[in-house]
Amino acid sequence: MVKQKSVLNRSILDQGWGEFRRQLAYKVQWHGGMLLSVTQHHTSQTCPACGNI
Repeated sequence: MVKQKSVLNRSILDQGWGEFRRQLAYKVQWHGGMLLSVTQHHTSQTCPACGNI
C-alpha cells in the first residue's frame, strides 16, 4: 500500500493548484461573481448560529 499511496500523493502534488485557482478566479470574475478563499481549518464543523456545515 505504501507504493500506491506515494503514487497518489505524487499525482495530487503535480496538479498545479495555483493555476487552477487563478483560472477559477478569472472565470468567476468574467461572469460577475466573487471568489472567496477560506482556510481549510474547521470548515467541516457546524455553525452554531445557523446550523450550516
